[in-house]
Amino acid sequence: MAILAWSYAQLGAVGEGTAGGRLFDVLAPSVSTSAPGLAPFFLASALWAFERAGRLNSKLLEQASMAVQRAPASQFSSHDVAQIAWVYARAWKREAETRERQGAPPATPTVFPVLGGLVRECPSDFPPSTVAKLAWAFATVGDSSPDVFEALAVRTLGQLRNFNSLELSTLAWSFASAGRPAPLLFTELAARALNHGVDGFTTQGLAMTLYAFAKARHRSSPLFSAIAPVMQARLTEATPQAITMTLWAFTAAREPAPLLVDTALREATARMDQFRPREISTVSWAIGQQRRRGEAVKAFFDRLAELLICLLYTSPSPRDGLL
Repeated sequence: MAILAWSYAQLGAVGEGTAGGRLFDVLAPSVSTSAPGLAPFFLASALWAFERAGRLNSKLLEQASMAVQRAPASQFSSHDVAQIAWVYARAWKREAETRERQGAPPATPTVFPVLGGLVRECPSDFPPSTVAKLAWAFATVGDSSPDVFEALAVRTLGQLRNFNSLELSTLAWSFASAGRPAPLLFTELAARALNHGVDGFTTQGLAMTLYAFAKARHRSSPLFSAIAPVMQARLTEATPQAITMTLWAFTAAREPAPLLVDTALREATARMDQFRPREISTVSWAIGQQRRRGEAVKAFFDRLAELLICLLYTSPSPRDGLL
């Protein structure tokens, strides 16, 4: 059943109202019941399939967690561990976004300490996609176990030439977000990104890379200088999050890029209603830290004042916002 579900999810034939979608609804109870007895490969396949199909549920996650804790470490491949960690992190992230306004993120899934042990003990090779997926999953749920990230760093060094741009940016973001210092890794990441060519990164990937190096306080002026003109040319397609991360990174790293900053400010001004309050606050902080002046700065704060006035008129006591 796990492979059957995987096949349908792989083909994307699981939309609402489709035969594949109805099949997942029928399979869900039996897969949840049988999960504790599934071998790791089939368990990982089932979890991935239900996540991709948008039909993952708490019962399946609970039963799968029991299976992970019971199965011998020798049965897991690095791919199995990464796939399972990725699914639990995605589920955790959705719940965290739902509860964001309450200010109380969900607890780290109990399966992660077990997965961390498997990362350290798994004898199989860790290809780039597996390392990146594992690092992202642990960083996303807030599990910054030093031994896990040290094990991932050890398995990464020496094979960064095999990483593509998405894997490089994900790896950098993950280590920085987890607060795990890895100077040698970041030095190699910068070299690999420059050799790979930063124009091969996605816009979001460039923003994540900038954020990671600034967050990790790993100075790399050549990398920032290479990214600046590429990012400037793409700001019209950048998400508010990417624009915010870029401004924060250049400010925090104290890397000058006046043309990029002015272009980013103009884009933020034009699309300010798409920015979250936290993102607007971060952009404002960056402007203040850089002590910038000029038309782009004035336009940004004029637009911000208009939005604040409108907000105060419609909601005198906003609970969640800029005030």
